[in-house]
Amino acid sequence: MEPDFRLDGKVTLMTGATGGIGYDSCLALAQMGSDIGILYFKDQQRAEDLARDVRKLGRQAYLIEQDLERTGLLQGVVERFVQDAGRIDILVSVAGVADLVAYKDVTISQMERTYRINTMAPFFLAQIAAKFMVAQGGTGRVIFVTSTNALVGEANNLPYNTSKGGCELMTQSLAIELAPHAITVNNVAPGLVQTDILDLDDSFWEEGRRNIPMGRLGKPQEIGAAICFLASPAASYITGQHIVVDGGLICEQFPGMRNLNI
Repeated sequence: MEPDFRLDGKVTLMTGATGGIGYDSCLALAQMGSDIGILYFKDQQRAEDLARDVRKLGRQAYLIEQDLERTGLLQGVVERFVQDAGRIDILVSVAGVADLVAYKDVTISQMERTYRINTMAPFFLAQIAAKFMVAQGGTGRVIFVTSTNALVGEANNLPYNTSKGGCELMTQSLAIELAPHAITVNNVAPGLVQTDILDLDDSFWEEGRRNIPMGRLGKPQEIGAAICFLASPAASYITGQHIVVDGGLICEQFPGMRNLNI
């Protein structure tokens, strides 16, 4: 029996849909047959462009604007989306924020904002979406987009590191509780993918390339491919796991050893 990667008849809600990873991932899911809920904040023109591109693929697109920092409003967001779309089968949390800051300069407001958007919003959206998935008969998919920063530390990025690390254990905890309903919970952990989450100069990205065994940055569509796999029936027995998409970045302890003449 051939593996089934199609998503025909499914409905996806994605946060951070207008970002680099989100945009391409929405299109990848639509190409596999899923209708798409585009949850965005502020960038209405890009959201409308994405909706147009999704509809060109023959799928339905739903626009939802919401500041994820306002977690108390997320219940209503999901309820209205399900009312419009008829159901929810796949939840993908891509949205995230990061501030490069030394530990001694981290403020309460920075930490609270990072945790609300990167950790709390994905959890509460999953909590709410899972109720609908269970009512539909189960077999849903919850996918968090985390980071290699969830698995290894990085200087001057403590709020982001810890918020993504929280999502790693959240993945496992939710997977256990939702498994009896045939709802899987997994995450995709990208390495260096040049997106607009941080406004960094070329020297940062060049240093990153030197430390990636494959010698290049990741592409948003490569993250989207992993999301599509986890969303598909082919991944029905995978839960509580992460797929690292990083060109080998975190598997190499001493990058400089590659250049030694031994």
